[in-house]
Amino acid sequence: MGHQRSRRAAIAAVMTLCVVTGCVQPSQEDGAGRPPAESSSSSPDGEPTAGPVEGDPDTPVQTPEATPEDPADLVAAIERAVLTRRTARYTATASLSGIRRAEATGGYAFHSEDSVDFTADLDMRSRDGDDYSARAVAVGDRFYLEPPTTEGMPDGTTWIGRSREDFEDPPEPRALYAETIRAISGIRDWSMIAGSTDLVPAGGRSVDGVRGRGYRATFTVLDGMQNVSGKGGAWRVLQDLYAQGVRDIDFTVWVDDEYLPLAAVVELEGDGRHGHIDLVFSDWGSTVDFPVPPSSEVWNRS
Repeated sequence: MGHQRSRRAAIAAVMTLCVVTGCVQPSQEDGAGRPPAESSSSSPDGEPTAGPVEGDPDTPVQTPEATPEDPADLVAAIERAVLTRRTARYTATASLSGIRRAEATGGYAFHSEDSVDFTADLDMRSRDGDDYSARAVAVGDRFYLEPPTTEGMPDGTTWIGRSREDFEDPPEPRALYAETIRAISGIRDWSMIAGSTDLVPAGGRSVDGVRGRGYRATFTVLDGMQNVSGKGGAWRVLQDLYAQGVRDIDFTVWVDDEYLPLAAVVELEGDGRHGHIDLVFSDWGSTVDFPVPPSSEVWNRS
């Protein structure tokens, strides 16, 4: 895995929501040597169907013999742990220049290093001070968004359905889709550490009574653009970040004794604004439900 470090790291962020996304190299097996778990099946019309994903709370995690000093080695240890447990729940908060702008709660199912399903309940505040909520589910190659309003949508539909490969912003609702698809799908992306040159101890942090040790790294946006392909959402948002004045991103992750992430903090500066994101993980290995909406309620946009 160390030979692939230059291609593991990608960051993406939308300044409105102040969160990160990314991509890592694919894997054919999980960290315990098993094929990745399936998160859903397909209906006769080809649409994914809802279903719970069972994690693995018991299988021993293969941990490094020595504390990782190389960024890529730390990422490898985290990925082995995550792909062993498979599932987690999370809570995230994001602020811009000290003003809380968004909160998200939901769950993840990790199937391989670049295949992650997620759910999200979102509460956000626009720059004009308006509060709004939304829900999102991503399963397989499909992404579903329940926007704050059905205005402009066909009668009887309450969800917007899109391909997860389609990173072009849809006309309805443009900002909310961009925030969700680029943010929640990768807000947990510790893989960006592999693109940094050094790890700095960050002290401890306790989550639900578990004391974790922290690692801090600085990742440059330009290096990120060089380490990802020139297409897709990750490269595009890195480009957007650079245009907004973001040059460096600080990323801190706290892990437990099995190298499972307990929390992560991301900080960035752009156009005179400071973005801060705090993400907390819980219930590793628990069952997470992915409530894909009925096809009759979905307005398929791509």
